[in-house]
Amino acid sequence: DEVKKVLEAASKSGLKVRWMLAFNLGLRQGECLALCWEDIDFQSEPATVKVRRTISRVTGKGLVIDTPKTPSSYRTIPLSQDLVEELKIHKKAQAQQRLMTKARWDARDFVFTTPSGKPIDSANDRKAWVALLKDAGVRYRKLHCARHTTATLMHSHSVPLLTISRVLGHASISTTAEFYAHVETDTKLKAVNIFSAAVSG
Repeated sequence: DEVKKVLEAASKSGLKVRWMLAFNLGLRQGECLALCWEDIDFQSEPATVKVRRTISRVTGKGLVIDTPKTPSSYRTIPLSQDLVEELKIHKKAQAQQRLMTKARWDARDFVFTTPSGKPIDSANDRKAWVALLKDAGVRYRKLHCARHTTATLMHSHSVPLLTISRVLGHASISTTAEFYAHVETDTKLKAVNIFSAAVSG
């Protein structure tokens, strides 16, 4: 219910797809902000996004593009149709903004940019997240909690842990199991009831 509220509020801000990527795919903040349009393949079936870089602010160096945390963090993830549609809407709006501002955009062509075409600072992204939660009437949680939510909702809908691990780019399935897939009480109850039904015949 809270995710729905957040995304509904995000649709009014014009950056709904930024937060859809956080919730739907569980992308890390640095992975999402480092996405370039060349990483989105609309022609493949299904359409995909490639995660192959990350961005963060380094003291004394500013915003730095780096490689993902681990080899498993390099991954290609299929996109749902609603994500594809939102990305296309965002790309069109960005192209219009680019024409209006006539600013010298970063040649790397980031998916998410400042009005002048530069990559978004993680601190400003977090501020936008806090403001979004406030607009949605949802109590504050760290942005990384969106990633936890991805795993938990997938797991509660019977997505195998291995698949969740591959989507999130974890180095080990044990990381997914221990830190992200919080098994809800009703999920545990379902497991117990299935066993009881099997034994009782």
